[in-house]
Amino acid sequence: MFNKYEDELRKCASDWKIGIVNDHEIIALWNVTDMDGLQTITSSPEMTQWDADNNAVDVIYSIEKIS
Repeated sequence: MFNKYEDELRKCASDWKIGIVNDHEIIALWNVTDMDGLQTITSSPEMTQWDADNNAVDVIYSIEKIS
């Protein structure tokens, strides 16, 4: 699913890493530069339908670097 949205993700994230936990879980780390853009992608009708069809739940956390 991420490959399908790669071009759109490049507009709102400068980098990302995806780790496969098991057959049913991934962990994705994104350096988001446009949170509204990311929200548009993750709440699109196609994405929400895919989540419903695959019993997927997106849990998103925001963290900031402490210098």
